[in-house]
Amino acid sequence: MGCAPETTLDDAPERPSVVLIVLDTLRADQLTAYGQRDDRSPYLTELASRSGVFANAHSTSSWTAPSTASILTGTYDDRHGVEEGFLVQLQRGVDRIDLPTLRPTTPTIPQVLQNNGYATFGLTANINIGPEMKFDRGFDRFERHETWSAQDVLKRLRQWKHEIRAADPYFLYLHLNDVHKPYQVRERWYRTEGGRDEDAFARYKSELGFMDTFLARIHALFEWDENVLLIVTSDHGEEFYDHGDWGHHFTLYGEVNRSVFFVFGPGLGVLPARIEQAASVIDIAPTLMDLLAIEPPIHPDGVSWSRALQGGPKPAPRTLFAHRIEKRGVLWSAITDDWKLIEGMPGGPELYDLRNDPGETQNLAQSEPRRLAELAASIAERRQRNAGAKSPREGVEIDAERLQHLKDLGYVDD
Repeated sequence: MGCAPETTLDDAPERPSVVLIVLDTLRADQLTAYGQRDDRSPYLTELASRSGVFANAHSTSSWTAPSTASILTGTYDDRHGVEEGFLVQLQRGVDRIDLPTLRPTTPTIPQVLQNNGYATFGLTANINIGPEMKFDRGFDRFERHETWSAQDVLKRLRQWKHEIRAADPYFLYLHLNDVHKPYQVRERWYRTEGGRDEDAFARYKSELGFMDTFLARIHALFEWDENVLLIVTSDHGEEFYDHGDWGHHFTLYGEVNRSVFFVFGPGLGVLPARIEQAASVIDIAPTLMDLLAIEPPIHPDGVSWSRALQGGPKPAPRTLFAHRIEKRGVLWSAITDDWKLIEGMPGGPELYDLRNDPGETQNLAQSEPRRLAELAASIAERRQRNAGAKSPREGVEIDAERLQHLKDLGYVDD
C-alpha cells in the first residue's frame, strides 16, 4: 500500500462492506477462543466460533500507536514511522510533547479502500488514535472521544446508522478502550478476586464483559451477516504481574505482545478454523486486501492469509518482530512458531521455548547458544533496515486536563 498510483478496479465484482474492530489492551488469553474457561464475552465467543482464528498472533509493539499503525498499514514501524505514542516524561514545566506521525508514503487501509469506492468511517476511544499522528487519514467521517466506553460508541453509531448503511460498500473502523486502564467496576460482570492486585484484574475482566455486551448490540444494529468482512483484533495485551509488573510498560512478554486476531467472512469463503502458525497484526492489511481482490499499492511487511482462511495452503513460516522504544532504552523481539528472543532487557537477552514454556518463565539464553545466535542475527538484520530514517513529528500541547487524562491511562512516566 502507498501513495503511489492508487489501485482502482472499475470492473471488479461487487465487494462487501468491511468492519475492523480493535479492542485496545485485550489479552488474547481472556477469550474463550484462546483458552479462557471463564467466559465473560459470549458475543466474541460466538463470533470466533464462526471465524478463522489465529491462535498465535503477535503485535509489533506493546503500546497502542505503533501497533495500531502496523494494523492499518501492514508494515513495521520503520516504514509507517510511528515508533512512539503519548507518553509524558514528567518534568518541571512540561507543556508539550512531539509525536511521530504516519509517513505520507505509507498508506492506510481506509485510504486504499476509499480509493476503491468505499465510504470510510472511523470512531476511536484512545487518545493515540487521532489526527496528531495522522490516524484520521483516509476517513470520510472520523471522530475520537478519549473517555468513551463501548456504550457511548453504540450511541454515536446509532446516529451514524443511516449514513453508514446507505453507503455501498462501507468501511467501519472501531477502536474501543474499555479494557484499558483505568478499569471500572462493571457490576454485572465483576467478581471479587481477593487483594488489590487481584481486584485490578477482576475490574479488567468486568470491563471485558461490559464491552462484549455492547459489541453484540453494535453487531445487531448494523445486521452484519455473512456478506460482511469483519476482523477483530487487539493492539496489545496487559500484564497482571505475570512477570512482576502490571500494565503494558517497557516489556515485550507474551501477555502484552500476543494479540487477538480472527476473521469472519463466510461470503468470501472464510471458513471456521483455528490456525496455529505464528501470525502478526502486520498480516491484517494484506489479508483484507487479498480477500477483497485489491492490489496493495506497496509491498507490505505482512503476508496474506486469505488462502489459508479459505481452506488452502498457509504462508511459509517466518520470523516476526516486535519493538518498543522509550527514553529508558529499546527492546526488540524475534518470534517464530517455536522460539522467542527479547533483546534490551536489563539482565541481558532472554530466550524462550514457546512450545514447552508459553508463559515465558525459563530463560534459555545460556543453554541454547545456537538458537540465540540465529534469532539475534535476525534482529540485527532487521534493525539495519532503514536505519536512521526519521518520521515527521507534530507538537501537541499538554494542558492540565490532558495531563490528568494521560495519568489515568498510565501514559505518564514519573
